[in-house]
Amino acid sequence: MRTNWPSVPPARRSRHPAAREDPVEEWPYLDQEVLVPSRSRRVCLTCHFFRHHAGPNCIPLLTCQLHQGLIAQGEHLLSRCSGWTQDLVRQRGMGARSVNHSAGPRAPLTPREGWLSDGRQVLRFRPTRWERDYHRLEITAGELLPDQEVPLLKSRRELSRAEAVKLWREKLQAGWRACEAQW
Repeated sequence: MRTNWPSVPPARRSRHPAAREDPVEEWPYLDQEVLVPSRSRRVCLTCHFFRHHAGPNCIPLLTCQLHQGLIAQGEHLLSRCSGWTQDLVRQRGMGARSVNHSAGPRAPLTPREGWLSDGRQVLRFRPTRWERDYHRLEITAGELLPDQEVPLLKSRRELSRAEAVKLWREKLQAGWRACEAQW
């Protein structure tokens, strides 16, 4: 059911997509050929390509990065396009166990558990809060003991994503390697 919210009527979407150099304010509005009504959770708001931008006078502009177009206020709750894709965080899951065997200098972009070891010590990187603008990871340190099956847990702390990425890179440069889950 549509509401009577005031909104800008969508203009016809041009056949030529906006160039990436164009400011978001100059993107065309998506029309009914692109956006179709949806009565499920598959609406623009839940799409991976949906973004908010601060427009003139701090009025939020709702955009679709896939179509490089603006979405009229309220349409993001009632419509979707054929290119709707679930957000990567929801696709892969919070804290889903996976090991990056390549373990190059690049840290994971999505929230997932990661493990590093130098043969004696182990670090576990586990996402605790992963919101759009606020990322925190719990770092648990343990020591592998020869006569014990499970490592001895030494410390636990919470870091921002930037601090955790910095620690991950420092450990890789110091010779640490990605490993399987230890506990």
